[in-house]
Amino acid sequence: MIFFVIRAGLQYYQQNRLVSEWQKAGAIVIFDDDTDEVTLIADMGPGRFKVDRLQNLPKTPHLSHLLLSETSINDDDLDWIGSLNSLESLALNDTSISDQGVLHLRDLTSLRHLHLSNTSITDASVTVLGGLVDLKELDISGTLITPQGQQLIERMLPQADVIGTATNPIKTE
Repeated sequence: MIFFVIRAGLQYYQQNRLVSEWQKAGAIVIFDDDTDEVTLIADMGPGRFKVDRLQNLPKTPHLSHLLLSETSINDDDLDWIGSLNSLESLALNDTSISDQGVLHLRDLTSLRHLHLSNTSITDASVTVLGGLVDLKELDISGTLITPQGQQLIERMLPQADVIGTATNPIKTE
């Protein structure tokens, strides 16, 4: 399942256009009058929302939360995600992204929560991750980032809770 939250601030016309495009892609749309947020839920079941449609969807500048765990998202899709300047939370757990994809995330200055567990990223991503200075939470458990790489990230992001290889060692069987 893909889960999106769009924060308030969209003009009525833009909101309708975006919502229409997301509905065409198979998303369920929920409006919350109390918070003035639009939540988009996309079912990843057979014949439903396809991750490869991300590139074809309109830019969604006020998107604040994007959960794409356990999807077929890849490094090329992260180019589109890297343009979402209002993104505060991004979950890419259990996907096929690599260090090449992480490069696309370097300009996400609003990012507070980033979950990359069980991906193939390595110490080559340490500099990019350490540059996301407003992160409050970073999950790199189950990745190929070494304990030394994690320690470097922790020094670069002293305010962040870093969950990773030194915290939860990778199990080899």
